[in-house]
Amino acid sequence: MPASHDAARHRSTRSPVPEHQQATACVRVRSFAIVIGPASPPVPASTHGGDCSLSRMIGDDRQVTVRFLPDGELARPMLSRSSDSLTLVLGDDAETSDLSGRACMANALSVECDFARRTVRAFASIVGLPPLFLRRSPGKTQLTSDISLLAQPGERLELDQLGVLDLFRVGYPTEYRTLFKDVELAPGGHELRIDQHAAVTMRRAWRLPESEQPLDWPAFLDHQAGAFKAAIRNLDLSASFFALTGGLDTRAIFAALVSDRRTLSAATLTGPTCSLDARLAGALCRSYALPHHVVRLDALFLADLPAYVVAASRLSGGLSSLEKAGEIYFYRQLDGTANRELSGELGNQVGRQGFEGLSLRNADESILEGGFRALGPPCLPRKTLLQETESWHTAYQRLIQEEATLPQVGNVCVGQHFAVQQRPYASRAMLESLGRSPLSATLVGSFSAPKARWRDLRHRVLGEPIERSFQRKLISEVGGYVASCPINWGWRARGGVSLGGLALGAMAFADVVASSSYPGARMLRMMLRCTGTRGLHETKAYRDWLDRGLEDFVRDTLRSRSLRESGLFDTLALHRLLHEHYDLGQDRHRTIIAALDVGLAHELFCTA
Repeated sequence: MPASHDAARHRSTRSPVPEHQQATACVRVRSFAIVIGPASPPVPASTHGGDCSLSRMIGDDRQVTVRFLPDGELARPMLSRSSDSLTLVLGDDAETSDLSGRACMANALSVECDFARRTVRAFASIVGLPPLFLRRSPGKTQLTSDISLLAQPGERLELDQLGVLDLFRVGYPTEYRTLFKDVELAPGGHELRIDQHAAVTMRRAWRLPESEQPLDWPAFLDHQAGAFKAAIRNLDLSASFFALTGGLDTRAIFAALVSDRRTLSAATLTGPTCSLDARLAGALCRSYALPHHVVRLDALFLADLPAYVVAASRLSGGLSSLEKAGEIYFYRQLDGTANRELSGELGNQVGRQGFEGLSLRNADESILEGGFRALGPPCLPRKTLLQETESWHTAYQRLIQEEATLPQVGNVCVGQHFAVQQRPYASRAMLESLGRSPLSATLVGSFSAPKARWRDLRHRVLGEPIERSFQRKLISEVGGYVASCPINWGWRARGGVSLGGLALGAMAFADVVASSSYPGARMLRMMLRCTGTRGLHETKAYRDWLDRGLEDFVRDTLRSRSLRESGLFDTLALHRLLHEHYDLGQDRHRTIIAALDVGLAHELFCTA
């Protein structure tokens, strides 16, 4: 993929290790695992097969063991020399030299193993992504970026009942749980310290600034736009691709790149039918003569679907299997073209105070063993931004550190394995600009799911009010085709709507209805297939995948001997579920996917 114009300028002006820190080894990594615990046979500093490992004694009978996969080539002297400390940085390191490891970054986490002081110190990112996992056991503590690194021989994990219930009811573990006992997610914006005895202390290290005076709307939009453009200019895009969609969040990034005359290849995931996102992204790239890679989830994907499902479960830490299989295929199709991904993630929350995943999964938990169901009512996530009793300012901090984090853990774990995630909406300056919002001292009405869905529908058709959206303002100022090309279901950033875009939007809305369980949805699906517009909105056809390519795999997985003996499921209820879906034609795909998530997590992480 072509490099950005100013990549050379970024490489010449930014040093990953400042001169005054040369005595400390600082390494960008793709994954890592650190164990603080009883001494074991020493592991010499080594580099083999791409993985690196070292052990250092921090007491007569205590030791720190570090394993990591470097992001790029690692100089052997960095590990072999006797350093007082080793710092690992995971994620986009655009802010590393500015903060020098003394504070939380917005889009990366750092871990310092200080062998002289016998401590390990970690700073989670402000939003908690990429995730940092903590496992505590008597006399031993482990930190890792990848839960699969905890499931080593003799280190089997055990599923946590509340985590499994959350997965069925909500769609992801809440309250910083994971699917596994004694493994937790480090909260965003926190510092963790672990002493030589493996004791953990945790403190909040970042808060949304409250001291500055709120701005009025025109000044606030200028303030946000300035922070956003600075965040993009600070990114090294020399080895990046752009995950481009037809929405507002990536359109604002596209406009900023056009304004700075920076060029970047784009890529879009679509189903067998070219989706609305892929069509809009393709039109943009053609207009500006940029390469655009469209990855289709077609017959080639379906031919090896079970393997992608298993890989997704492993890389997501058991959180998602079928639902992230498409991403595994997407990244493998792009393999070797870039090692960084520029995306619009968190644009919804930061750009327009929105939510992700309003609908709960609500899988049928009657197929779980009775002990699960006896645990009580579901633990549902709080949508704190819209609570009557909290100010917008405080609630918004919780929004970006909880609601924006917890549903995305599995997705980021998968993406980070293949490419460093670059998210300009998650820059420190961009997040802290929210403290100057005109809404910072006001109260917002209580949360209503119908209101939120109506707002989402209005956004897709009519867009955001230009006097309240720095994204629309920025795109309109750039002008040209980026401002007139339809967004979502037909509206334009410069104002007004596109008739052609509205027509495609109407068909995309029909595709949304066809993907639901409403009466007549099946007939609508058949009609859309006949017209060639099925999949205009729904890129991932989970129902079709379960029925066309996964029936044998699902039956074999959920009827395996180890799963029958695990005590996770009511065997009769599980068999009845499979019979209803596959033999009687009753739609039970939501519960089958949840059962598959849990079943594969058990097979991959909890068995010998």
